[in-house]
Amino acid sequence: MQKVVAVVRHITAEWWSGSKWSVKGCWVGVLLLLVGGGCAGRNSARPGKGQEFHPNPERLADLRTFDWIVTEAEQGDSVLHQWANRLQQARLQWQRGALASANRYHMFGDISDVVIDSEGRVIVLDFDNQEVRLYDPSGQFVEVVGKQGEGPGEYMQAGYLLIGENDSLYVYDNTRGFFVVYHRNENGYAFKRILDLPERIPGLDYVCLQNERYIVINKPPYYSFNDPLFYKVDIMNNRLVNMDNHRHYMVEEKERFLNLLVHRAFMACGSKHVVGAFLYYPIIDILFSNDGNVHHVFLKHIVLQPFLMKGNSRARYFPSEVFIKEFSYSGKLDKPSGITLLSDEILLYVFVRYEAERGKVLRKYPMAYLMNLNNKKAMLLNLENYPFAVIEAYRDSILVGYRWDMYQRDIPHIAYYVLPKK
Repeated sequence: MQKVVAVVRHITAEWWSGSKWSVKGCWVGVLLLLVGGGCAGRNSARPGKGQEFHPNPERLADLRTFDWIVTEAEQGDSVLHQWANRLQQARLQWQRGALASANRYHMFGDISDVVIDSEGRVIVLDFDNQEVRLYDPSGQFVEVVGKQGEGPGEYMQAGYLLIGENDSLYVYDNTRGFFVVYHRNENGYAFKRILDLPERIPGLDYVCLQNERYIVINKPPYYSFNDPLFYKVDIMNNRLVNMDNHRHYMVEEKERFLNLLVHRAFMACGSKHVVGAFLYYPIIDILFSNDGNVHHVFLKHIVLQPFLMKGNSRARYFPSEVFIKEFSYSGKLDKPSGITLLSDEILLYVFVRYEAERGKVLRKYPMAYLMNLNNKKAMLLNLENYPFAVIEAYRDSILVGYRWDMYQRDIPHIAYYVLPKK
């Protein structure tokens, strides 16, 4: 029972720390877990239409046994090697973030989203302070866009940022479930309109914008496993144009206590397609493609998050220092951090690797898979050898992310890099 309480306590902490989740969605999820899996308890042991069981981790081979996964030192895909070399040469231009500063805009609370506009300006969502801050390409603070409130041009709880046509800025209001849209002017941004979604979609997890026209949304199915995981909205005429086919990748029945967490996914929008990387499930999907089809389960043998095992017990899904301590886990553990499309074919999946012994974290360091979506090859990178550890935003050779030395000390910050031209 103590371990069950520990897991629930950890779930609660993870949800509260996940700034992009609405409070209502968090507590509904926790409540469903407490009653034994919520909606999952009404499902039979067999998956429904479009659903799949979570794989048995005992049947998964070591990553390195697959010849199309190489390291930086090994011969492999020439395009991946070129991208790896280019990323290593990223030049740091400036960074913002400190424990203390006379300029309050050089300090951050929890940074929940970052976007880059067409001129290289950076817009940062400081969730703790509920400020959308604009910085110019030299790192100088310009203005706070909008403010917290209930009036025109205000947001009650900003959760996501998107950059659209002519550098229009979309700020999603978690509380009211719509986007506050700002247009660019000479000095910064001014309120333009409200973009309400054509269908009420509670509990958004991730969003991205494709071709400046389509908002793609990942929503965990808190209320029903029949709800789709992904929605695609045409913002020109504000209508729902597509959704996925109700895939949920269920864990086996006896593990259903934890199965709500299997449904989350990172997303990245490109000009040709939208990519989804499922947390707690070792696949990458092209969710929406220009050919109108959904392409599933390629690169399925890359285990993006190795499973936690304790003795002969079943898999667990909580990659954190709290979990390692509670369950006395020893070994290696990968905690996903995010995905970025560097081009229509090249995807970077970043994670933090933990090494632990008897419940004590000995070391943690950033890693990544650099993936060529065309020929399904991948390269494993150790980001300790790179200038950055995490990518928050990428656009036209500009990369905004975190440096590992500061990231390890948990100082909220952003670092602005320029990549060499191709």
